[in-house]
Amino acid sequence: MTIETSIPPLKVAIVGGGPGGLATAIALSKIPHVDVKIYEQASILREVGAGISVGQNTWNVLELLGVADTLTSGHVIKAHLQL
Repeated sequence: MTIETSIPPLKVAIVGGGPGGLATAIALSKIPHVDVKIYEQASILREVGAGISVGQNTWNVLELLGVADTLTSGHVIKAHLQL
Protein backbone atom coordinates (compact mmCIF):
# COMPACT_ATOMS: atom_id res chain seq x y z
CA MET A 1 0.00 0.00 0.00
CA THR A 2 1.39 3.38 -1.04
CA ILE A 3 0.31 6.57 0.65
CA GLU A 4 0.78 9.69 -1.42
CA THR A 5 0.87 13.00 0.34
CA SER A 6 0.55 16.23 -1.54
CA ILE A 7 2.26 19.28 -0.11
CA PRO A 8 0.27 22.40 -0.87
CA PRO A 9 2.44 25.26 -2.11
CA LEU A 10 3.35 28.06 0.26
CA LYS A 11 1.99 31.24 -1.32
CA VAL A 12 4.23 34.29 -0.88
CA ALA A 13 3.29 37.83 -1.91
CA ILE A 14 6.12 40.31 -2.50
CA VAL A 15 5.12 43.95 -2.57
CA GLY A 16 7.50 45.96 -4.74
CA GLY A 17 9.43 44.98 -7.85
CA GLY A 18 12.60 46.83 -6.93
CA PRO A 19 16.00 45.18 -6.44
CA GLY A 20 15.10 43.79 -3.02
CA GLY A 21 11.75 42.40 -4.12
CA LEU A 22 13.17 40.82 -7.26
CA ALA A 23 16.11 39.26 -5.39
CA THR A 24 13.70 37.86 -2.82
CA ALA A 25 11.49 36.43 -5.57
CA ILE A 26 14.48 34.78 -7.27
CA ALA A 27 15.66 33.22 -4.01
CA LEU A 28 12.20 31.96 -3.02
CA SER A 29 11.45 30.60 -6.50
CA LYS A 30 14.33 28.13 -6.07
CA ILE A 31 12.61 26.51 -3.08
CA PRO A 32 10.26 23.61 -3.89
CA HIS A 33 6.56 24.11 -3.17
CA VAL A 34 6.80 27.92 -2.96
CA ASP A 35 4.52 30.01 -5.19
CA VAL A 36 5.78 33.60 -5.47
CA LYS A 37 3.80 36.55 -6.80
CA ILE A 38 5.22 40.08 -7.10
CA TYR A 39 2.96 43.11 -6.81
CA GLU A 40 4.27 46.35 -8.35
CA GLN A 41 2.31 49.59 -8.61
CA ALA A 42 4.05 50.74 -11.82
CA SER A 43 2.38 49.42 -14.96
CA ILE A 44 5.55 49.76 -17.09
CA LEU A 45 9.26 49.72 -16.38
CA ARG A 46 10.95 53.02 -17.12
CA GLU A 47 13.76 55.27 -15.99
CA VAL A 48 12.80 57.69 -13.27
CA GLY A 49 16.04 59.63 -13.06
CA ALA A 50 16.98 58.09 -9.75
CA GLY A 51 20.09 56.18 -8.91
CA ILE A 52 20.18 52.79 -7.28
CA SER A 53 22.94 52.10 -4.85
CA VAL A 54 23.82 48.45 -4.35
CA GLY A 55 26.01 47.82 -1.33
CA GLN A 56 28.63 45.10 -1.17
CA ASN A 57 26.49 42.73 0.93
CA THR A 58 23.61 43.09 -1.53
CA TRP A 59 25.97 42.49 -4.45
CA ASN A 60 27.25 39.33 -2.73
CA VAL A 61 23.67 38.02 -2.50
CA LEU A 62 23.03 38.84 -6.17
CA GLU A 63 26.17 36.87 -7.06
CA LEU A 64 24.96 33.91 -4.97
CA LEU A 65 21.64 34.05 -6.82
CA GLY A 66 23.52 34.01 -10.13
CA VAL A 67 22.12 37.29 -11.44
CA ALA A 68 24.89 39.82 -10.70
CA ASP A 69 26.50 39.48 -14.14
CA THR A 70 23.23 40.36 -15.87
CA LEU A 71 22.96 43.69 -14.04
CA THR A 72 26.04 45.47 -15.34
CA SER A 73 24.55 46.46 -18.73
CA GLY A 74 27.49 48.72 -19.55
CA HIS A 75 26.90 51.25 -16.78
CA VAL A 76 29.63 52.34 -14.42
CA ILE A 77 29.46 50.22 -11.29
CA LYS A 78 31.87 52.29 -9.20
CA ALA A 79 33.12 55.78 -9.83
CA HIS A 80 35.97 57.45 -7.96
CA LEU A 81 36.29 61.20 -7.94
CA GLN A 82 39.73 62.79 -7.91
CA LEU A 83 39.74 66.17 -6.18
